[in-house]
Amino acid sequence: MKLRLQDSLHYRQAGNTLFAALLLGLLSSLLQIGVDFFHERSRIESSVIQVLKTVQEPAARAAYGLHPDLAQTVINGLFEYQSIHQAVLYDDFGGVLAQAKRQLSEGHFEFLSIRIWGKTSSYEIPLFVDGGKKYVGKIAVNVDNYLIAHNFFHRSQLIIFSAFSFSIILSLLLLFIFSRHLTRPLLKTARSISEISPADPKGKLLRLPKGHEKDELGFLVTTVNEILGRFQENKMQLSESENRYRGLVDNIGIGVALISPDLEILSMNKLMRERYPHFDCSRKTRCYEAFYDPPLGKACVYCPVVETLKDGERHEVEKDIPLGQKTLKAWIVTTPLKNEKGEINGVIYLINDITERKKNELELTKYREHLEDLVKERTEKLRESHERLTTILNSLDAIVYLADMDTGELLFVNSYAEKLFGQVAGKTCWQVLQNGQDGPCSFCTNKYLLDENKNPKKPYVWEFQNTINGRWFHIIDRAIKWFDGRMVRLEIATDITDRKKIEEELVKREKMEATAVLAGGIAHDFNNLLAAIIGYVDLTLDDIGKHHPGAYTLQEALKASRKAQDLTNKFVTFSSGGSPVKKLSSVRDLLEKTIESTLEKDSCTREITFANDLWQVDMDRRQMSQVFKNVLQNAMESMAEDGALRIHAENISFPNGEEIPDESAWDRKFVKITIRDNGKGIPEKIMPNIFDPYFSTKEMGAQKGMGLGLTVALSIVKQHDGYLVVRSEKRGTAVSIYLPA
Repeated sequence: MKLRLQDSLHYRQAGNTLFAALLLGLLSSLLQIGVDFFHERSRIESSVIQVLKTVQEPAARAAYGLHPDLAQTVINGLFEYQSIHQAVLYDDFGGVLAQAKRQLSEGHFEFLSIRIWGKTSSYEIPLFVDGGKKYVGKIAVNVDNYLIAHNFFHRSQLIIFSAFSFSIILSLLLLFIFSRHLTRPLLKTARSISEISPADPKGKLLRLPKGHEKDELGFLVTTVNEILGRFQENKMQLSESENRYRGLVDNIGIGVALISPDLEILSMNKLMRERYPHFDCSRKTRCYEAFYDPPLGKACVYCPVVETLKDGERHEVEKDIPLGQKTLKAWIVTTPLKNEKGEINGVIYLINDITERKKNELELTKYREHLEDLVKERTEKLRESHERLTTILNSLDAIVYLADMDTGELLFVNSYAEKLFGQVAGKTCWQVLQNGQDGPCSFCTNKYLLDENKNPKKPYVWEFQNTINGRWFHIIDRAIKWFDGRMVRLEIATDITDRKKIEEELVKREKMEATAVLAGGIAHDFNNLLAAIIGYVDLTLDDIGKHHPGAYTLQEALKASRKAQDLTNKFVTFSSGGSPVKKLSSVRDLLEKTIESTLEKDSCTREITFANDLWQVDMDRRQMSQVFKNVLQNAMESMAEDGALRIHAENISFPNGEEIPDESAWDRKFVKITIRDNGKGIPEKIMPNIFDPYFSTKEMGAQKGMGLGLTVALSIVKQHDGYLVVRSEKRGTAVSIYLPA
């Protein structure tokens, strides 16, 4: 094996390295030249300005005194600087006092210098006298850029030459290294592979090249040796597999033959040899001569073997083959046998005797046609019955569905349910009809619908609030047997949300009316008794003095009596005497005063914000102050000592349904006051009861809660045609009060 240098791996790798090195060297050189260019421009400009400054003083005297001789001397002195091409001294009126000029230089780099630097560069400085106060003229020079660029171009040549030289030396070095450590070991390994005998691949294994035991070449040699070992084993396994498949083909109940492209039979399995005992494969008999009795003189009409040889595809055909006095009904399948190049080497010929099967098929066809007529008649009746039932169920204003009691699969969903939940038929009930379920619902009624013998029981009737839309439903569930024998749940659910709301409002109204009757009956008499008690206690304290042993007890009794007086005032709110006396007032002023008096001794963190131009509200200041006080006290009692309280008031022009559920109020104006604490919040299970009279999560008693705080607040807000909304948040509770502006 001879390998050309330009085809070798080390040559191509060295070439790639040379290209990369030249490219990187060129980029590095250009970068260095660019830096040198800008540095040179800066240095030249600095030098020219410095030269001009050295003659600035005598030039200023010449311009101020209008001395042409002195001016010419100054100009001539500038030409000591080799790069100066032209110099001019101007007086303060722009007149030329002196000037000089010499010829521009030329050279090999003149064209490139003009493109990069230009022919000349101009510089000038102003001239002043009297300490820089009086302008007397200026001095201007033109610099010959070629003289400056000449050295720059020589340096650039040296930089580029150095970079290219380094790249070439590096490439030659890499060429040697790649040849020694890559190409030579690879060629040696390739020669060893070419010497391997196909008959005994494991007889001569490859040797690991020295120094390459752990690199890619060593891995390649090890892998080839393993493949050689597996190849020998596969050769033995292939021989065993060939024997197994030959036995399998001989024992299947289908005739199998291998036919050459010339239609000669090359081999047959055991069944074919038994069917054609007179046939000998060594005679090279053609298939149309061996498989027919009497033999045919040419290939039969639409021969599947011929078709497969033409297009290389699989073909199937059902044929009647004459065999002496009888006819063989056969199903023939031909499949091409191709080599690695895709050329057809032969055709696999499969023939199956279907004579008995065809007889059975004819009988089955007649019976099937009879069954199809019966099924068609029955199906039409079932379809009509199903359409009538579906029409009835879809016309109901209630949810109707059928669900598999084991899997929860929805087998039928009527139109009303689809409007609420979408196209959910075929899905699992607890995944699409409820929310937040990761398994069958804990409240599923399946356990109530079957007895211990798995037979249907009487319908189960219940009420439930759907977890997706929050609607209440009156539900009737029962178990029925489906057409395939399994038990399914039939559910009919009627929406009773409006009825539930009316019932809840009636219950609340009855509670409020009962409390109002109670408050109206006892409030005034109880208040008179308290006034007498407070008066007598005050007189007794005045008589005995504050240092008397019983003074403390009387003071505590006085505090409790005054708290009882506050409670009496709350009762008055529910009676006819509690109607508000409204007056247009500032919510901000009232809220600030209530906060100051209620939270005077509390150490919680407060954040109080008011909207600009807060609207005024027509309200009873005393009653509304009571509302703010009750809400603030509830917030403080729900928090720890280091709690945080946020109070915000704003104008709301168009509240939406999330803020106020009453649609009639959505186009009105309100002042919204929100008091938010960071306490433990309100559990969801007691949220419906927070406005009930005497409902409280605190202990009852003189120093605790009476359960009337939010009840009184709601009553007062309603009497002001407003709304009170309570929300329990992740951390704490938010109470929003909406007062009409």
